[in-house]
Amino acid sequence: MEKPTILYVDDEKDQLYLFRRQFEKHFRVLTVQSGEEGLGFLKKEPIQVVIADEKMDSMSGIEFLKECRKVAPNVPRMMLTAYQDEDLLLRAINEGKIHQYLRKPLSGKEEEVVIILQMLIADQAQKQTLERQNEELRKAVLDLKMAQERAMALDRLEHRYRVVNEIGHNVNNPFTAVYTYFQLLEEKLKAYSEKKKKGEVQEKDKEELLNWVTALWGEHVAPQMARVYQELHNLKRFIQDETDPVGDAMSPKKRS
Repeated sequence: MEKPTILYVDDEKDQLYLFRRQFEKHFRVLTVQSGEEGLGFLKKEPIQVVIADEKMDSMSGIEFLKECRKVAPNVPRMMLTAYQDEDLLLRAINEGKIHQYLRKPLSGKEEEVVIILQMLIADQAQKQTLERQNEELRKAVLDLKMAQERAMALDRLEHRYRVVNEIGHNVNNPFTAVYTYFQLLEEKLKAYSEKKKKGEVQEKDKEELLNWVTALWGEHVAPQMARVYQELHNLKRFIQDETDPVGDAMSPKKRS
């Protein structure tokens, strides 16, 4: 099993050597002598915990840990110092947002430090797992919402198609009937014209043709055209409802 990686920053070489000897059995220990070097490692290495000594020349431990938050905000941070300074501890907590504060020397405290480091690493791993699960859940909810929106859009399209198809059907039937009536009218007029050419038309023939045309229009053509007008009115109203921003946000209106 691969060991977790610990980055220890201290400007004293003997402290770096001692730290490595104390904890390399349990961890992969990276050691550097300055905060600048530590930030470089943090940008390119998968680090589980960062530990920094407070008293360093180029960059203090607090300054380094503060920069660590910007580079790798999820990596736990610890500060190590030989001094017991309450103000220093408060600064480390407020500015460096440290997770743990350790006092030098660590000799004789190795087991305690190992437990602390393992707990930090386990806690961070659990947080990362929860964050990943939350992100997966968020994506799943978003995918479900998008699927629901697509389903609603398909329902609206299906509804619109069904309504327009019904109106088209209702318009086609009367037009077909009217076309048939006009074919009958054409035949009547053709017969009347032939009879007129032969001089066989009488006054009663004119009256019969006029009465037939009047009846055809009043009893058949006019009602069918009224149906066409009503269906076209329904189509116009449906289009207005569907293009209304407020109405479009509501569920589709059903035609009775």
